[in-house]
Amino acid sequence: MCDPDEDWHRRHIKNKKNLQGLPFFKDYRVMFDQIGNEIDAVMIATPDHARFAIAMTAIRHGKHVYAEKPLCHT
Repeated sequence: MCDPDEDWHRRHIKNKKNLQGLPFFKDYRVMFDQIGNEIDAVMIATPDHARFAIAMTAIRHGKHVYAEKPLCHT
């Protein structure tokens, strides 16, 4: 799991037992450096301006990438 807002993240997963104990990172670059060899694929759910850098980092590490489309009205 990678989320720059650690407090928000921890509050929202505290009652979800299947997410407890997962490694947590605030920076995706640190995550790839530390456990990149354990990751098969990434799911990216970020605003448009942040998605490209994360996706390209994952692709350069040879990972499969699923990028969420931003929410919109039309």
